[in-house]
Amino acid sequence: MLALVFNAIVLVVFLVCYFTDKDKSVHALRLSVRSFERIGPVFVVVILFLVFVQGLFSGDAVFAYVSGVSGLWGYLVAAFVGAIVHVPLFITFPVSGQLLALGVNPGYIAVLITSLVMVHTFSMPIEIKELGLKFALLRNFLCLVFAIVIGVLMGVLY
Repeated sequence: MLALVFNAIVLVVFLVCYFTDKDKSVHALRLSVRSFERIGPVFVVVILFLVFVQGLFSGDAVFAYVSGVSGLWGYLVAAFVGAIVHVPLFITFPVSGQLLALGVNPGYIAVLITSLVMVHTFSMPIEIKELGLKFALLRNFLCLVFAIVIGVLMGVLY
């Protein structure tokens, strides 16, 4: 429903812009189509790879990886699993609740969720193509570091 509302708003804004300045609107539309043509093939490959990885790593697999570790190694494993595994957030939160109920350090859970949200290893080809290799690597590295810092703080404060 939210996507429908968002698309309706975009359509209304585009129509207002179109009737204000037709040439700029048509030019912007052409640029967006060219951009989609350029990104499209890489995007399809990324989507197919994500579907494959989602089949390999279920919520139970994430649960098994994170629940069996401790110490600094636990933070690193949780960060790695969060960065590599691409599971929907609606699966991550129940798994996180199960981990918490089993007594897993909340810091590990925080690292897992934060790295799932912030680190995008599978969309890196698109990010590299559009923003450059240096930017993509630096952004993902910093997000991974911040995820670990957030997890350590959560582990200490909780």
